[in-house]
Amino acid sequence: MTYYIYCYIFTVNFKNYCEDESKKQRRRLLNLSFIFLSQN
Repeated sequence: MTYYIYCYIFTVNFKNYCEDESKKQRRRLLNLSFIFLSQN
């Protein structure tokens, strides 16, 4: 579920975030995910 939430949120600013999850952005996504979880 977490991935889906991040995808939805980032989709607004990063349209190619979910589509290009195979790229290095995936690593960044994981990092941001942890930060997001910490804030919420």
